[in-house]
Amino acid sequence: MKYQGDKIMKKNCNKPYNVNHRLYICLTILFTITLFISLCMPDDNWYQNIHDILNNLSYGCIASVVVAWLIDCANVNNQNKKSAAIYNLVFEDLKGNLVCFIGTWANICYQSFNKFDYHREKHTWIEWYDIFKENYEKMEDNEEKCKIIEDVSNKLQLSIKSFKASYHELMSEQFLLATNELINLDLRYTLRSMEQEFAFLDYQLHVEDSDKIKLLNIVCKNIEFYINQWDDIKHFNSVSFSPQKFYLAEKGIG
Repeated sequence: MKYQGDKIMKKNCNKPYNVNHRLYICLTILFTITLFISLCMPDDNWYQNIHDILNNLSYGCIASVVVAWLIDCANVNNQNKKSAAIYNLVFEDLKGNLVCFIGTWANICYQSFNKFDYHREKHTWIEWYDIFKENYEKMEDNEEKCKIIEDVSNKLQLSIKSFKASYHELMSEQFLLATNELINLDLRYTLRSMEQEFAFLDYQLHVEDSDKIKLLNIVCKNIEFYINQWDDIKHFNSVSFSPQKFYLAEKGIG
C-alpha cells in the first residue's frame, strides 16, 4: 500500500517515559472502597468517630492521588516532548542524507531519461530505481550507458560520504544517546548495517570491472529492508514522490 499525500503519517520516536496508570488506578479504587465502607457504617457514636476518620482520610487521599496523577502526566508529557526534540535534532542529519540517496533515482530518471516526462510522475523510491534500471538496460549506446553510470556513481558517492559522516558523528555521541534513551540495540544494528552497505557500495563504485547494476540491485534491496526496520522512517519506502519533491510528498504537499 503506497503512502498517499493526504494520509500524513505521524513519525515520532518511541516515548521513553510513561505514567504508571495502573498504580494510580489501584490507589483510587482502594480509597474509593474505604470511602464506601465509611458511608455504610451504622450511625451511632462509636462508629461515628471511625466514620469521620475514614471519610476525611478517603476524600483527602483520593484528591491527593488525582492531583499527583495529573502532575505525573504533565511531567511525563514534557519529558517525552524534550526527548522527541533531542531525537529529531540528533537523527535529522542522518535521515536527510538517507533521503538524498533514495531520491537519487528519481532525479536520475528525470535528468537522464527526460524524454519520458518523468517530472510529472510519482513513484516510491524503489520504483524509481526499477525505472532507472529498466531504461538503462534498454540502452544500446555503451558510451551513453557509461556516462549515466558515471553520473550515478558521482551522485551516490556524495550522499554515501555524507551518510557515513553523519553516522560516525552520531555514534560518537554515546553519552547523549544513552542518557536520553534515543537508541536501542535493534536501531543500533540497523544503522550499522546501513553504514556497512554504503561502505561496500562506495568501495565497489571505484572498482572498474564490477557489475554496477547487479551491485545496485543488492544494495537497494538491502537498504529498503533496513529502512523498514527503523520504525521512524519505514514510511520512506511507501512515499510516492516526483523528482526533487520527496519532502513535499512526505508532508502531503507534493
